[in-house]
Amino acid sequence: MFFMKDSVESVGNHNDNKYLYNGKELQDEQLGGINLDLYDFHARQYDPALGRFTSVDPLASKYPSISGYAAMNNNPIFFVDPDGRENLPALQWARKNMSNKGITSNYRNPWFGGSDNRWTYKAGSVPTRAVCYESCFMSYMNSGDPIVSHLKETGFSNKYNSFKGRSEPTGGMNWFKSGEGTDRSFVSDISNGELGDIVFMGEVGDMEGHAVLLNELPTLGSYEDADGNTIKTMSFNVLSTSSDSDQGNFGERTFTFDKQSDGSWKQQGGAGYTFRGYGQLNADFFKKDEKNTGGN
Repeated sequence: MFFMKDSVESVGNHNDNKYLYNGKELQDEQLGGINLDLYDFHARQYDPALGRFTSVDPLASKYPSISGYAAMNNNPIFFVDPDGRENLPALQWARKNMSNKGITSNYRNPWFGGSDNRWTYKAGSVPTRAVCYESCFMSYMNSGDPIVSHLKETGFSNKYNSFKGRSEPTGGMNWFKSGEGTDRSFVSDISNGELGDIVFMGEVGDMEGHAVLLNELPTLGSYEDADGNTIKTMSFNVLSTSSDSDQGNFGERTFTFDKQSDGSWKQQGGAGYTFRGYGQLNADFFKKDEKNTGGN
C-alpha cells in the first residue's frame, strides 16, 4: 500500500508535521501552481501517488535486477532506501584487501601499538592481523581523496595518519557525533544504515564492544517467542573480525538484533551486544567538495 499524502488530514490549528513516510520530509509547496507532494530522500524525490521515485537511482548500476525507479526494492516493510550516505571506497577496499584473506583477529597484540609499535598508518598497507575498530579505521584511511584529507583535518586521524581508538575524545563514535549531520553523522536508528557505515555495538572503550563495516543494508524481520509475543528483528551482513566466512579472521558475518521492550536492540547470541549506532559519511558533502575543487 502506498502512503498517500491525502490520507493524513490536518486536525485543528497547528503546524503540520512534514516528516511522515519513512521519516522523510514532504515537499508540499507549489511550483507553477502545481502541488509537488514529493518526499525528499536526498538522493532523489519519491512520489507517494505512484509509489516510485521521480528519477533513476544514482546507485542503479549496483542493483541490475531492480528497476532504477523502484522504491525500497518494492518492499517498504522490509527495506529502507539509501539516501546517499555511503562510504563505498572504504567498503570496497576492505572487501578486496582484507575480507577472507586470512587476516587474524588478535586482541592480545593489536596492529597499532603492541610489539610492532605501529601508531601511524601507512596508506596502502594491509595488516597481517587486526582488531575490530582497527580494521574499520584502516578501511576509511584507504577511501582516497577528498575523504582521507578530510579525515585528517577533522580528527578521525591526524595529518600524520595517527590511529585514534574508540575511547579517545575524537575517536570512534565521538568523531561521528561531532559532525552534527554535515560531513558525517552518528545515526541511532537501526533501520537507517548505509553501505560502508561503521556499526558500533556494545561498550565504547578500546578492546570493548565491537565495530564492523556494514556490507549489506539492514533487513527487518520478526518471530514469535515462547509466550506468543511478536519480536521484531533487524539483520545485516557486515565485514568483521571473528567472521563466519573465514573463521577467526576478517570476513563476512551476519548479525541479528532483537528489539527490546525499552526500544533498544540486543544481539541474538554471541556477546549479546546492544546496538549503539552507525557512523556515516555524507557522500553528498564530498561530491560537493570535489565539484568546488574541480575534481582534483
